Amino acid sequence: MLAGFKHLNRLEQVLARAEFGNDYQEGLMCDYAGNVVEGVMSNLFIINAAGEICTPDLSQCGIAGIMRRFIIHVLEKYGIRRHICTLELKDIEQAQALFITNSLIGIWPVREFSGQYYGIPSLIRKLQMDVKALS
Repeated sequence: MLAGFKHLNRLEQVLARAEFGNDYQEGLMCDYAGNVVEGVMSNLFIINAAGEICTPDLSQCGIAGIMRRFIIHVLEKYGIRRHICTLELKDIEQAQALFITNSLIGIWPVREFSGQYYGIPSLIRKLQMDVKALS
């Protein structure tokens, strides 16, 4: 019932964060089927092998953050296709680039996930500048 709504109950995120302590800056949350939904404190975007931007579907669980909505709007403004879809861990591992967002951190490019290293394409830098212009 609360899928996609921002609310004050953060118990799932608190428990997930406790799993990795200070070893990592962020972790990924999956649904019961094992699909990637979001970060513990962020929304996730990937740039796949075809250069398309994808972000997880949050219609069943997860929180659609303000920054996620802003990034989707900016991508539309630039005419860049984006997909809201189901993402599996293999999609993350095969991605060209990853970035996470929230209203406090803006955009964080992901440099490494599970031993896979990612570059920071110019699109991510451009989006970071758009976020910086908000302040």
